[in-house]
Amino acid sequence: MASNMLWAYGKVGIAHMRLFDTFAEFITVNIDVFDNQNIANSAWAYATTQLPSKAVFDTLTRRACGRLSSFRLDELCGLMWAYVRAKPDTVASSMIFEESVQLLQPRVATLDAQSVANVIWILATCQQLRGQPVPGARDLVDSLMVALLDLRVRLDSEGAAQVVWSLWRMGRFHDAWILFVRTLSDGRHPEHGKTGYTKKHAVDGRQRYYQTLLMEAERRGDVQKQVFLWKQMAADFYSRNLRTACLNCALMAHIKAADADGAREMLRQMVRTKLFNQVTASLAARLGHPDLEAEIEPAEIIDITLRRRPTCQSRYEDFHYKEASVLETVVREATARDVKSVHASIENVGLKEVWLKIAGGEKACVIDNVIAKQRPKLILEFGTYVGYTSTRMALQVDAWKGQVVTMEMDPVNATIARNHIEMAGLSHVVTVQLGHSDDAVQLVLEKYGEGSVDMVFMDQRGTAFHDDLLTLERTNILADNAVVVADNVLKPGAPYHVWRISTLPHYATDIVDLREFGSAPVEDWMTVSWVSRGNGYGQLPVEVRELNELARESDRFRLKAMATSMKDLVGDPLDEFAKRFTHEFVKLGIRTSMYVRTDIVDGCAVSKLVQLGAGEAPPSWDGEEREG
Repeated sequence: MASNMLWAYGKVGIAHMRLFDTFAEFITVNIDVFDNQNIANSAWAYATTQLPSKAVFDTLTRRACGRLSSFRLDELCGLMWAYVRAKPDTVASSMIFEESVQLLQPRVATLDAQSVANVIWILATCQQLRGQPVPGARDLVDSLMVALLDLRVRLDSEGAAQVVWSLWRMGRFHDAWILFVRTLSDGRHPEHGKTGYTKKHAVDGRQRYYQTLLMEAERRGDVQKQVFLWKQMAADFYSRNLRTACLNCALMAHIKAADADGAREMLRQMVRTKLFNQVTASLAARLGHPDLEAEIEPAEIIDITLRRRPTCQSRYEDFHYKEASVLETVVREATARDVKSVHASIENVGLKEVWLKIAGGEKACVIDNVIAKQRPKLILEFGTYVGYTSTRMALQVDAWKGQVVTMEMDPVNATIARNHIEMAGLSHVVTVQLGHSDDAVQLVLEKYGEGSVDMVFMDQRGTAFHDDLLTLERTNILADNAVVVADNVLKPGAPYHVWRISTLPHYATDIVDLREFGSAPVEDWMTVSWVSRGNGYGQLPVEVRELNELARESDRFRLKAMATSMKDLVGDPLDEFAKRFTHEFVKLGIRTSMYVRTDIVDGCAVSKLVQLGAGEAPPSWDGEEREG
C-alpha cells in the first residue's frame, strides 16, 4: 500500500514534502518486507518527483543488491531508470548497475523495444554522471545494436530518439548515424508510442533525433550529413513554407563551408521545385545571384528526397502550428534585411493572432537596459524559439561588433529562427547552436573558450535555470562581472533559481515585476543578476526543501502554457500559485526590487524601469490590455 501510494503521487507529479519524508522513515523501518515491486515503485516515485533522497536510495540499494536476478525485466529496467534520474547525482554511483549489466547480457533476446531503448539511455546517462562507463556496458550495447539493426526490435519514435542521443553521448556517433539511415530515414519514422497527460502535447521523437544528429554533424563540419538531414526534414513537412525553410538551412550549410558548387546545385533544385522565398533570394545574392529566377537554371532531375511529401500535416508538424504561422507571416510581410519589419511581423502575430512566448514589450525594456549598461561582446541565450529576442539583442551589439549565440533544442524552431535571422540580415551576428543546454554549452565552450560570455539570457524551462547557471560557473565560461537575465521567473516559475541568486553572496540581484507580452493581465518577474567570482561561485545554496513542491507545480503550469497560452491560464489556479510563490519568498526575505512602468506617449507605449523602496510593493495593474 505504501509503495502504491508513493507511485500514485509520483505519477501525477505531486511532491508533497511531509508525505515523502514520512514514507522515507517508513521505508527505513520496513525495508526487510519490501518485495521487488515495492522497491521499484518507491525508487521510481522519489526519482520522478526529483526530491533529494540519497538516504532512501541507499536503503533500497541494500535491499536490492544480491537479489536483482529475481526482478522481472520491467522492474529491473524501472529501477535502473530511477537511479539515474534520482537526486542527488551521486545516486548513480550505486553498484546496482554493475550487477544489472551482468544480468541483462544473457537476456538481450527477451528485451522488448521499450526496454532496449531504456537500457541504452540508462547506461549513457550513468556514464555521463559517473564520468566513466559502467563495466561491461559496451558489450551489452553492442548486443542491443545488433538486435536493432537486424530489425528484431523495432523502436517507437521516442525510443529511437533515446537511442540516437545515447549512442552520441557514449561517443558512438557512427552507430547512431547507421541506425538513423537504415531504420529511420526516407520517411520511415515510427509512431509515437506514449499516451497520457504528460505526453499529450509532446511531439514525436524525430524532433529529438534530428536535433542530436544535426548538432554533431555541424560540430564536425560535415556538410554532406547536414544537407542530407535538412532534406530529410524538408520531406517530412506538408507545408511549403517549412519545406523551403529546411532547404534554406541546407543552403546555409553549403555557404558556411564555402561550397559554392554545392550551394548552386541546391538553388537549382529549389528553383525546379519552386521551393524558394525571400530568404532564398537573400542567400542567392550572397553567392552573386541577385536575381534568383533569372540567373539560376532549374535542375534537370529532382532529388528523390524532395519528391517525397506527406499527404497531410503530421502530428510533428501540427505541434509547431504557431511557429509555422510566424514564419509564413515574416516571409510574406517583412522586408529582407530590415530587422524592424521582421520584429513587427512577429509581434503582430503575438498580439493579434496567437500568444507567443517572446520577450517583447516590458520584457524588452529590461533586456535593452541591461545591454546598454553591460555592452557585452558575447551573449549566450538559452531558448531561441523563433529568433525574436536573439535578433533584438543582435541589433544592439552589432554596433560594437558583438556576437549572440542562441541555443535551441527543437530543430524546427531552430530552422525557423535561422530563416528569420537571415531575413533580418543578422546572420553575421547571431549563431543558432542546436542541442539541449546540457550538450550545447560544452560546444559553445569548445568554440569560444573560458571567460568568453559577458551576458546570459535564460528563457528555457524555469526549473532548469539554476542547474544551467551552475554549469556555466563550473565550466568557467562566464567572463568576470557577467550579467544573467532570466525570464518567466514567476509564471510558470523558477523557484530554485530565485533562491540561489538571492542568497549566494557572489550575486547582486534585482527582481523586476512586469507584464507578459501579448497577455497584459498576466504578471511575471524577470531577474537580473550581476555575477562576481567571490564566495559561493559554482556552489549550491542552503537547501530549502519546500521549494521542491513549487518546482513540480511550476513544471505542470509550463506544460499547460505550451499547449495554450499564459493568457488562457489567468485566474485560478495560476494566480493562486503565483501568490503562494510570492508568499514563500517573502517569508524567506526575498521581494521584487524594481518594476516596469509603461505610459502612453503620443499614441506609443513607453516603458521604463522604476526602483522600489525597502519593503515597497509594485503597483497593481487592473487596466485593459493594450497593444504597442
